Amino acid sequence: MTGQRKKRIAGSYFVSTLSISLVLVVVGILVFILLNAKLVSDHVKQNIGFSIIVKDNVNEAEIKKMQKILDTKPFVSSSVFISKVEAAREFKEELGEDFEGVLGYNPLLPSVEIKLNPVYANNDSLTVIEKSLLKNELVQEVSYQKSLVHMINENVRRISLILLIAGAALMLISFTLIRNTIHLSVYSQRFLIKTMQLVGAKPFFICKPFIQNSVWFGFFGSMIANLILLAAILYGNQRFDRYLIRTGSMEPELQTGAIVAADSRRAPEKGEIGVYFSNGNAVIHRVIDITEDGYWFQGDANPEPDTVCILKKNVKGTVVFRLNAAAPILREVFRLSEIG
Repeated sequence: MTGQRKKRIAGSYFVSTLSISLVLVVVGILVFILLNAKLVSDHVKQNIGFSIIVKDNVNEAEIKKMQKILDTKPFVSSSVFISKVEAAREFKEELGEDFEGVLGYNPLLPSVEIKLNPVYANNDSLTVIEKSLLKNELVQEVSYQKSLVHMINENVRRISLILLIAGAALMLISFTLIRNTIHLSVYSQRFLIKTMQLVGAKPFFICKPFIQNSVWFGFFGSMIANLILLAAILYGNQRFDRYLIRTGSMEPELQTGAIVAADSRRAPEKGEIGVYFSNGNAVIHRVIDITEDGYWFQGDANPEPDTVCILKKNVKGTVVFRLNAAAPILREVFRLSEIG
């Protein structure tokens, strides 16, 4: 019976240690998600447009001088000067009509487009920045998406709070498992403990081995969890590439602002979503045909296939994971550019 009891106790210790490891793995995953959410949030905030509309009678030299001064400010990540002519050209491309021909003049004003430092992408900081900029006699108006900034910060705060609560709950579960393991150990040694008490052993002397065992359970559990997480991160970084979808060419399958992961070691089959690069930009479209020359792609929302056949060596992987949950926030920010 003694041997069987020892085996049962040893088995219980192993299960407890493994349970602690699994709980800590989940905690590690939550921390990883939280850190990546911060990175995504910073990326989104950097793409928030902050437009400084300049008065019509200001010459270009004065505007560029103001731009150089702005570039030295801590809240500016980058800036671009847009002249009246450039603004009119962009507006014509978006509108599809020659509004200057209808109006007889160009009503648009020159501006300086600023990309913000993520630290300052909150309504309080932006209000102070806006008031400071409006004091400049060259500035007519400051424009930015106040509701969008509030929505981003509110959603990041909410997601962070949920992840922290979940992490705290899992840590509580981990401590509970260690506590139960100690109780099991104490129960299995109850007769020995009683004997030690009868011969005058001090409480600390009796508790010491149980405390040591619990420390070892926690240590081994955390080491196993760290090894699992490290192996998963190394494997994931080597095999999977992550992308942000910036256009609606793959909707509704991949929404604008979605996050996807592509398996870089697996070539896409016909009907699957693949990744290739064109002019340095990632394009994520569906494979519609595979020939001896290479791959033909088409966006689900595009009426026509992509214009060129992509060589097999230029196809960089197959989409195996997608996260559309972030899309409602991100698609409000991204300008049509890199993907799609």
